[in-house]
Amino acid sequence: MIVLTAEEMRELDAETIGGVGVPGVVLMENAGRGVASVIAEEVDGRKGVIICGKGNNGGDGLVVARNLYNLGYDVSVVMTAKPEEMRGDAGVNARILRNLSVPVKLVEGESGLSEVRKLLDGADFVVDALLGTGIAKPVEGLYLGLVELINTAPGTVVSVDIPSGLNSGTGRLIGPCVSADLTVTFAFPK
Repeated sequence: MIVLTAEEMRELDAETIGGVGVPGVVLMENAGRGVASVIAEEVDGRKGVIICGKGNNGGDGLVVARNLYNLGYDVSVVMTAKPEEMRGDAGVNARILRNLSVPVKLVEGESGLSEVRKLLDGADFVVDALLGTGIAKPVEGLYLGLVELINTAPGTVVSVDIPSGLNSGTGRLIGPCVSADLTVTFAFPK
């Protein structure tokens, strides 16, 4: 089995986008649709919470939310940044999601964690789209609080590409990390 580091995956993505000509937003769409498909096939229940950071992993999560919503799932999104603060392909998907009736909860500080807990307590599954392959130091603050909530959620935990908090360059724990029941990776395991 081929396992890539974060740097090797970034190089592969850059070649796919720049060399082959596949736009990044298409890669994000394919990734998010793939995660939604795995959830539909493998995860029990139809009520979910998708927790999204402001980067590309969060953008993948927004695509997951939209695809599950379109399949008739009852989904809510938790975002750590305002849609207008999201850039690039993640920003495109934040703007798209705004046009749908998907409930979105913005959590900018630790004071909003109790509302996230309430959402998670009523969910069949939670999608971890908080942090991706770029993490280099232990999570802290709001992100630490969200990782802890995800880990105590009663539903199935599905991580997008890599569990948030795990170092994809080494595969080692560098601090608190999401303990996923299922991780859906793209292209290659990290």
